[in-house]
Amino acid sequence: MDWNFTLLLISAVVSPVIFLAAIPIYIHHRQSVARVAEREARLPEATLFIDLRQRNKDLEITKESLITEVSEAKAIIGRQEEARLWLRDNEQRYNELKAMLPEISARLEAMQTQEAELRQNVNNLAGEVAQFGAKAKIITDEIEQLNSVKSQARQEIETFSQKNDSLVKETRRLEDAKQEAESTLNKIDVLCKKSENDMVQKQTQLAAINTSIQKSQGELDVARAEHSRLKAEVDASTRLLAALGQKISNASSVAGVKADDGNRLAELWSPTLRKGLFTGNRSGESEEQCLEGVGKYLKARGLHFPQRVVNAFHTSMKVMNSSPLCVLAGISGTGKSELPRRYAEAMGIHFLNVAVQPRWDSPQDMFGFFNYLDGKYKATELARALVQMDPCAKEEGRGWVKPAKWEGEHWLSDRMLLVLLDEMNLARVEYYFSEFLSRLETRSGISNYKLVADRETAELLLEIGSSPSEGRGGQQPAVSAAMMRVFVNTNVLFVGTMNEDESTQSLSDKVIDRANVLRFGRPRSLQTPDGGNSDVQSKALPFSVWRDWCIDPDEGGYGVDFEQHLRGLDDQIQILNDAMTQVRRPFAYRTRRAVRSYVASYPGAIQNEEARNFALADQIEFKILPKFRGLDPTDSAVGAAINTVRKVLDGVGDHELSSAIKNSIQPGYHQFMWQGLNRS
Repeated sequence: MDWNFTLLLISAVVSPVIFLAAIPIYIHHRQSVARVAEREARLPEATLFIDLRQRNKDLEITKESLITEVSEAKAIIGRQEEARLWLRDNEQRYNELKAMLPEISARLEAMQTQEAELRQNVNNLAGEVAQFGAKAKIITDEIEQLNSVKSQARQEIETFSQKNDSLVKETRRLEDAKQEAESTLNKIDVLCKKSENDMVQKQTQLAAINTSIQKSQGELDVARAEHSRLKAEVDASTRLLAALGQKISNASSVAGVKADDGNRLAELWSPTLRKGLFTGNRSGESEEQCLEGVGKYLKARGLHFPQRVVNAFHTSMKVMNSSPLCVLAGISGTGKSELPRRYAEAMGIHFLNVAVQPRWDSPQDMFGFFNYLDGKYKATELARALVQMDPCAKEEGRGWVKPAKWEGEHWLSDRMLLVLLDEMNLARVEYYFSEFLSRLETRSGISNYKLVADRETAELLLEIGSSPSEGRGGQQPAVSAAMMRVFVNTNVLFVGTMNEDESTQSLSDKVIDRANVLRFGRPRSLQTPDGGNSDVQSKALPFSVWRDWCIDPDEGGYGVDFEQHLRGLDDQIQILNDAMTQVRRPFAYRTRRAVRSYVASYPGAIQNEEARNFALADQIEFKILPKFRGLDPTDSAVGAAINTVRKVLDGVGDHELSSAIKNSIQPGYHQFMWQGLNRS
């Protein structure tokens, strides 16, 4: 409420009161004058004058006081008139305020009631404060007791912290296993989402297909009958073949033909690689000298590969223990087959070209099979070469024995071999190579390959017929498959080429995770390479020298600067993994170990920071970018992950690769189309 308005209201009320109070004073004065006149009539004339003089003085005094009172009354009357005019002007507001007085009184009473309640609450709180004071004393005593317990607990924590160090390693191992499981689940989620999208498109096609199915139902019945007939014939042929194999095996046993006489394994023991291909060795040459020789040899052959590509290929060969396959992908005619062939020639490494066929669907297509009709193993060139390279070939008691006249000079376990699976994706890689790839990866866990128990999980198993076992209780001897074990050491390098066209198959995530995928971009010019000739290098690269080039970053001892770089590398790998987790394609411990091994093995990486940065950029190109295939770059999560990868590349100075990733995202396309980068 406005205080000025309140003061005016009070003045309006007080002015009439003062006016009313002045009226009795005036009446009293008149009555006094009347009494004086009456007394003058009664008093004698002698005293009348004196009394009149005195009274006149009194009246003068009274007159002055009355004049003062009248002046005050006039002022009051003037203020009353002003108040009356103000009241007339504010009569409505006055009535409103008058009407509000009961409400204000009620509120005042309520506030007084609340005040009483608050005072009561304050009194109650004072009592509670007194109670809390007593409790605080008790709590203080308890705190002192807890402090003593805390000291004991701190001692126990120190004891547990010592035990925690041993648990941290186990926790990390479990986290790696968890990440790998989450990676599998994420892949399943992506496949489910893709299946849902495909379902919508295929539902439209289903109606048309149903019509075709109805038309083809009659033909299908005929085909089923023919299939049943053919299946019966196949089953009969299979039983006949098994019976023939049994008879041949029994006949061989009766005739005295033994498994170790070399007859049925003659092809496996027939050498593929020539020991006399190289006349000297490179024991006295450094890795830098050999790489320089490779560059010169390639140029002499008319092949122009950037040193960055040669270094990347060379490093991929060195890390076969963690990434047992190197894939060279791209369009036809970019030198994918020439690079490994000429690299092997320049380095002094034996080379074997294996042409993959579209019909390949099992490991037997790579290594051969045992022909029960002939009683001999039909070996491929690759199988024979692996036997030559087996460092354990001279051991006895491995399920097979070498022929008595085996030419020992063909044993090449101290040499290097590069196997090229040319156009490896003409057939499904998972069908013929996946199992063998898993065994190659198992080599990283072998501490000593000379121990049978350590290497047996990594050995290649070849079925070489059947061998009879002793019968029991007069029963006929049982026949079981005889197996030949071949250990493929890290001196055997595997490279595959992959043309990308409509006639080829794509690689699965299992293969990509275990490989370095070097994608050759289209040539920037279509000029014919300069012709050139050069003799094949005559010096062989010993396996012992190659082992010295390979670096395990977990062993340590490479200097403070490199150890510090590895810690920073772990942080960058974690950033990349977090980005891939956003798109449900994270990687696990296997990829982390492969990246660290590649960076450590890159030429000059121990001393040179630029070489380390090149190595990390290579691994992003080889192992991270292939995981984006099939993803929609317009999706916010995919776009954020790609930007994170590009920031890491910009941080290591590979702006060329970062720009190539940006350029591969074409407007209007909802799939990431990585076509590789030509660094020439």
